[in-house]
Amino acid sequence: MVTEQTTLQAFRKSFLVALALAAFLAACTAQPNPQQVQLLVQTSVASTVEAQNQVGTFVAQTVEAQQPAATETATIMLTPSPFPTLTPVIPLIATSTSAGGGSGGGGGVPSPLAYSCGQEDWRPLDYTVFAPGDHFNVKWTLLNNGTQRWCEGSSCSGGPDLTFQYGTNFLAAALGTGPIQANSLKPGQTEAFGPYGGIAPSKPGTYAMYWKLEDMQNSECLQFIIVVK
Repeated sequence: MVTEQTTLQAFRKSFLVALALAAFLAACTAQPNPQQVQLLVQTSVASTVEAQNQVGTFVAQTVEAQQPAATETATIMLTPSPFPTLTPVIPLIATSTSAGGGSGGGGGVPSPLAYSCGQEDWRPLDYTVFAPGDHFNVKWTLLNNGTQRWCEGSSCSGGPDLTFQYGTNFLAAALGTGPIQANSLKPGQTEAFGPYGGIAPSKPGTYAMYWKLEDMQNSECLQFIIVVK
């Protein structure tokens, strides 16, 4: 506002000076010189135009100053993303691996053997510790875990023979290497043997002995492991 008032005052002052000069010349000269009058008018007009230009410049500066500063607007381009691909999850179904009865080839489950023997109970338990030369009792229970009745040869009047296979024979003094005849057991039946007198080896170490029932499709029916210290 101060600059605007100053400019207007300068305009008014120039205009009044021009009028005063014109009046002075008119008063001093009975017949004013046309060239002098024209020069005076041109000077007054020039002063007026200059004052108007100053006013216009000031107005433009004022308008520019009053306009709010332009703010940059950030343009965010949103690119549509594809929908996520859902991977189907297939639950795992647990399958039984027990070798139950039935025909073979059922989903990879092995069929039970026709003639098979098992060890249901035994003493001493595996890794029982003895001193060198200790005497102990050995006993066990055989199980027919096959699908057929145990027979000796072509008849079922007797039963198969149990004999020593390999390892350290703790029962050598009592039984030698056998044979020990078993009964003709039906599938699921059991038979107990012993007790027989066993003797621990004379040197420290871990020892095992294995016995097998004849005509069985599996390997050893009996296993004993002891530790001598």
